[in-house]
Amino acid sequence: MATAALCLLFLACLFVPAFACDVPVYEYALLHWARDDYTVYYLHDGTEATADAQVNALLRKVSAGEEGHANLRFAAVDARTDVTRLAPELRRVLAANPDAARPSYLLVSPKGRTLFSGRLTKRDVRDLLDSPKSAALARVLSGGAQGALLVLTDAEDPRNDAALAAAREVTEVAAAEEKRVGLLQVSRQDPKERWLVRQLLAVEADLAEIPGPMVFGVYGRCHVTEAYLGKGINTLNLTDLVRFMNGPCTCEIKAANLGVDLISNWDWEALVPGAGPPPKAMEPGGYVTLEDE
Repeated sequence: MATAALCLLFLACLFVPAFACDVPVYEYALLHWARDDYTVYYLHDGTEATADAQVNALLRKVSAGEEGHANLRFAAVDARTDVTRLAPELRRVLAANPDAARPSYLLVSPKGRTLFSGRLTKRDVRDLLDSPKSAALARVLSGGAQGALLVLTDAEDPRNDAALAAAREVTEVAAAEEKRVGLLQVSRQDPKERWLVRQLLAVEADLAEIPGPMVFGVYGRCHVTEAYLGKGINTLNLTDLVRFMNGPCTCEIKAANLGVDLISNWDWEALVPGAGPPPKAMEPGGYVTLEDE
């Protein structure tokens, strides 16, 4: 999982000076990494259903940048089209969802993983775009935080407290070193965050099948790392993760395909460090806690 991959990448950042720069990873990502898009495909048999007109109109506005600033594309697809005439990306999506009903919607991540297949309402689309926790992340990251630790908790799992304690300890140490590192808890069972949870569990192919808490690093424009889970959630690994986010950048980091961008309905181009709203005040323990406002 993430432990070995991020450790190797962190070491590469430290020991390949020819390709490194003095700008830390979190700052370079915030300034220069354009977000990758999620795509909502609407499958139909030649005609878009009248019942879906309002949903499709909203998705088209979002996709065109006429409403909000989400990294979300929309594409209506006539499923009767000869598959050989379709773009390779779409061919892969259809091959991965051979039993998708028509009309129906497919939400696909930048990595080509299907997060959802079925019917959507306007309320569903609004919830997808307006996750309170995603907004909290975007607000603090655009305001100058040097990354964040996102703890995904799982119902009443007894390991939740230990995962939160490890993340809290690491953010407190970071604060003592004058690093502003956010700490955000998201419950798998929170209905307001069902779309964010789907995105997190699609970062890697098998995460949705694994119970228990997970910890992700988030930096730049809500770029999330691969997950730490089980015994991998410890202060040593999470300290390495914070060091990676604050370490020297290399041009290969995003191309190395570690992690994925989350959906964020946020005008990143207008909010560079120092220009956006400031991070929330430090808690008494010294770490930044991201909560709904």
